[in-house]
Amino acid sequence: MLVAEVSARTAEETLGAELHLEQGADGAVVAVPTEPLAVPAALRGTVREVVGLAGTVRPGTATPTASPSDTTGCAEARRGAADGSGIAEHYGVTALRRQGIDGAGTHLMLLATQQLDPRSVTVFSRCYGYPHARVRTTTVAGAPEVGTGLEVTMDAIVASTIAPGAEVEVLRFDDYQPMTFALAQALVRDPDVLSTSVTTCEDDMSAAEASVDEWLLTVLAARGTTTLASAGDHGVAGCYPASEKPVALFPASSPSVVAVGGTTATFDAGRISDEAVWHEPPYAGGGGTSDLYPGRALPDVSFLADPAEFGTEPVCDDGGCSWQDVGGTSASAPGAAAVVALLDSGLDERLGSLRPLLPTLGRGVVHDVVTGSNALFGNDCCQARRGYDRASGWGWIDALALYEHLSGASLDHRGPALSRAARSSGGRP
Repeated sequence: MLVAEVSARTAEETLGAELHLEQGADGAVVAVPTEPLAVPAALRGTVREVVGLAGTVRPGTATPTASPSDTTGCAEARRGAADGSGIAEHYGVTALRRQGIDGAGTHLMLLATQQLDPRSVTVFSRCYGYPHARVRTTTVAGAPEVGTGLEVTMDAIVASTIAPGAEVEVLRFDDYQPMTFALAQALVRDPDVLSTSVTTCEDDMSAAEASVDEWLLTVLAARGTTTLASAGDHGVAGCYPASEKPVALFPASSPSVVAVGGTTATFDAGRISDEAVWHEPPYAGGGGTSDLYPGRALPDVSFLADPAEFGTEPVCDDGGCSWQDVGGTSASAPGAAAVVALLDSGLDERLGSLRPLLPTLGRGVVHDVVTGSNALFGNDCCQARRGYDRASGWGWIDALALYEHLSGASLDHRGPALSRAARSSGGRP
């Protein structure tokens, strides 16, 4: 695969393409081809597909460098959110952390198109008293300077507080370019776990883009990277609001990716007693069936998504930090990805593609979600039921139980931390 950054004139001359300017939904001026891209005749014996040639041509607002520790709104945020310790306990995270398994030694990458102000993570951590990972940002060539965003902030906060020992990296790319360039950069940077809340409606992808992106995801999986993606926030209507028809989101629909759906929780004395499919019209956990990959149903697993449980988070910019409501499967994907980072750390090995493993896991490892539906907009799909379903997948994963299953070890949930050698000595079954 060859990735090149060239001038518009060179691109037009080399590929025989004509570019024009149009305005994106957010006001950005974007250069796009006037016709679908094709491989020039002179290159057809060497080149199979050409993707790209779209991108933002004007910069946005740069992220400020000031660093106030604005915790205004913290007390109100804590009153409105669920007890984070109860959520961590529910997913088996607390038990692993008691053993010293915190994600150390793992590289967790988050794909994003927005800018992250790292103060947001620090302010959140100070407010709730949670430890957090240090988060750094890498920018893919050609991505413009943009303002800070709610989604990337949520991704970073969820991932860095569940796996505080991990190396968390935000890989930021241009929202008007194909995901291809971000995936290619991810392949170079070789993360243990890759999470994306940035998704594309399958109807909006060219055959060439889908082919190249799937090749990249397949190579990532072959090298041991576990990739997880948000299944969407509008049930089976992946193109919403442009369309309400059933369409899956990519890369969640890829067979090389773990698609993460969303749930809502029932709390009892600060602890989660049950989970159901998140359904709050016009929002609901994503699911359905892929058109790109016949027979591919999603999601694969679920994780908490209801904004009522997540509460608010600080989004910081040059004006300080404002507390905003968060939730959706954009929180579910990095949450599940951070759990995988914990497992990689504890086992001292990469889990790689998890999809083939999921159907083989017992009920004590994957907990079935049997209540709720993600049906919206007249789409009569999908109802949670026993076993796999297209509303919640196989269910939610208990990190502790999966660790014990893969390692062959039985942990003393209240005992001292195990050494890394002791954690990984059991090997895989």
